[in-house]
Amino acid sequence: MRKTFFFLALGLLVAISANAVEKKVYSYYNSSTKTLTFTYDDQYDSRSNVEYYTGSSDRRFSGYETEVTSIVVDQSLETLHRASWARLFYAGGSGTTEYHLSKVTSITGLQYIKTDMATDLTGMFNGLESIESIDVSTFNTSKVISTSWLFGSCKKLKTINLGDMDITALTNTTFMFGYCNALEKIYCTTDFSASTTLSTSTSMFYATSKLVGGNGTKYVSSKQDKAYARPDRGTTSPGYFSYPDAIQNTVNLIYAIGTVEYTTECYNKIQAAAAAYTALTDEQKAYITEDKKILNKALTAYYALDAKHIIGDIGSENTNAYLYAQTNEYTEVYNLGKTNEIKIIACYNAVTTSSTMTEANAKIEEAKGYYESTVTALVAAMKAAVCVDLNNLSKEGDSDATKAIISNAIAEVNAFTWDYDKSANDNTNAFDTQFSYSWYMDVKTAVANQRQLEQNIEKLYAAISDLTALRMFADNYLENAEIVASINTDINNAYAVYNNPSATLAEVTAALKNATDAIESYKALMMPMAKEQLKADLNALLKEGDPQACKDIVAAAVAQVDVIIVWDNTKTAAENILALAAAGESLFNTTKEAVEKARQETAIDAIVGSAVKDAKIIRNGHLLIQRGNELFNAQGARVE
Repeated sequence: MRKTFFFLALGLLVAISANAVEKKVYSYYNSSTKTLTFTYDDQYDSRSNVEYYTGSSDRRFSGYETEVTSIVVDQSLETLHRASWARLFYAGGSGTTEYHLSKVTSITGLQYIKTDMATDLTGMFNGLESIESIDVSTFNTSKVISTSWLFGSCKKLKTINLGDMDITALTNTTFMFGYCNALEKIYCTTDFSASTTLSTSTSMFYATSKLVGGNGTKYVSSKQDKAYARPDRGTTSPGYFSYPDAIQNTVNLIYAIGTVEYTTECYNKIQAAAAAYTALTDEQKAYITEDKKILNKALTAYYALDAKHIIGDIGSENTNAYLYAQTNEYTEVYNLGKTNEIKIIACYNAVTTSSTMTEANAKIEEAKGYYESTVTALVAAMKAAVCVDLNNLSKEGDSDATKAIISNAIAEVNAFTWDYDKSANDNTNAFDTQFSYSWYMDVKTAVANQRQLEQNIEKLYAAISDLTALRMFADNYLENAEIVASINTDINNAYAVYNNPSATLAEVTAALKNATDAIESYKALMMPMAKEQLKADLNALLKEGDPQACKDIVAAAVAQVDVIIVWDNTKTAAENILALAAAGESLFNTTKEAVEKARQETAIDAIVGSAVKDAKIIRNGHLLIQRGNELFNAQGARVE
């Protein structure tokens, strides 16, 4: 029973395996984009214009090989480790007929092609007649045996990047670059000529007449094999290859030195080569260790000639430094520089033609020490002079922000360092340029602006307070909702700037002007309204039948409104409003009291006058005056 089950399961497994689709390397063509894509998957039955890659030179891409303009290598190929990628992009042909992908101008995704197990790259790019640049620097070629015709017949190809090509196993490079008629530069750090395994390199550079090595070595038809397949070092070691630009430039500068002579031209060449080498990364330097030895020899030879002149130059720089000190009246620095000058001259005289480089270098370093002593004192004096001026910008009561401007400027001065690669004049000029009068005035202006900013912020706050007082006045006294809403908008706009810690002087100044303009506008608007309101309140004190005396008192008070309700521009809006309110209230109360008193006095006068000729009557405890047949009370009003 178990055996039967096992064989049934085995049969089912075989059936499933039989139906599995095998992955293949193939290409498919998209006629709308004119793109030929190389991939490794099992989707070939669902694609059109499919060509399988077998590694042979048989014709492929039939019917559209002259239409393709771009090649794309799909990332799926990075999972495939083949022993051969020969003729991958080669269309093949028969007899004298070749079906090249002649219009391809670009290839993307070459980094996905895994060559770590590959031994054969023969003709991989052969026949790509229109492409101008190919980069295979990502290829692992440690096991590659043949690169024959690798780039053959790439007629428009101008640059190739082989990177650090590993040629450990390489034996055949026949026509590797053959018929690359437009080829100008091959980037490669590898020396093929030194290979002991590369036995067949016939016509490696056949018909590459435009090819030039990184140091200027031009193609010669007699050198077509591996002999010149190396980085170019000019006449010393000519080659057709170029290092990456930074490395090649350094190599070129080293070999441009030639015979060392004590001339400015030779010195400049050595310095240029040394500077270029210093700028390289450690990885780049590793490619030219032998070239660095040549540079070191040149440096040593030149220093032997230059030692006395170096000390002389140091003495000149020391002189320039203490003369600058003399010009700027740094007396102590000047005296120190003069003393150091004598010591530097002693160093100069101590170096003779019999001195070793070690001895000469020791005297150079000693002279440098004296010069640095002068410079250290000079820099300290220069900084101190500028810092004195900066400290004089301070005022008692300055804010932290204002103090920070000055302290930052002082820190900037103190951060200045003497560049010993430059002359004393260049250094002092750099200091004077960096901390010029214009620079000082900029700091001074920044301090003034900060102070003005802080003052304006305070004024803006005062203006906001004034607007708030005006709003309360408009709301509580005038009861004008429209004005209240308008003032609220102005207050909010002013607060937006006041509460912004990053607000500039210009922004704060503008906000302050807007606020003060608004205050003047509201003052002009509300003062007449307030006066009219007070006048109306005064006129309301009169009653029908009041005597002329009452009317005169009110009229006089109304006339006083325009006199006492006056805005004092030396006070805040709140102070003005309180003062005006107090003045208005006082005027109103005084007028009210005067009107009432006048009204009473008039009534009493009437009573007194009538008391002589009229009869007095007491009714219900009240004094009444009888005039003829009519009765009047003490206030002069008629009583029924």
